[in-house]
Amino acid sequence: MAELRDDIEPGIITVAYGTNDFFHFPKAEVRESKAREYLDLIKEAYGDKKVFVISPIWRANAECNVIGEEFHAFRLYIENLARERGFF
Repeated sequence: MAELRDDIEPGIITVAYGTNDFFHFPKAEVRESKAREYLDLIKEAYGDKKVFVISPIWRANAECNVIGEEFHAFRLYIENLARERGFF
C-alpha cells in the first residue's frame, strides 16, 4: 500500500471507505482484511489527528436481502475498526 504522509499537516482527516470494496471483493474475509490494512495505514500516518470515518452508505443494489445483510455487517465491521483505532 502507498504511503499516505506528505508535507501537508491537516488538522482533520475524513475517510469514506468500503462501498467499492464491498462489491469488488466478494469474500467477507478479504474485504475485512483490506479495511483493517487501510485503517491501520491511516492510524500510522495520521493517528495524532482527528480522523472521521464514514462507513458505506445505503446503496440501491444492497437492498434488504442476503446482500443487504452482508452490506450492513460490513458497515458495522468498519465502524468497529474505526472505534478501535480511536477514530470517530
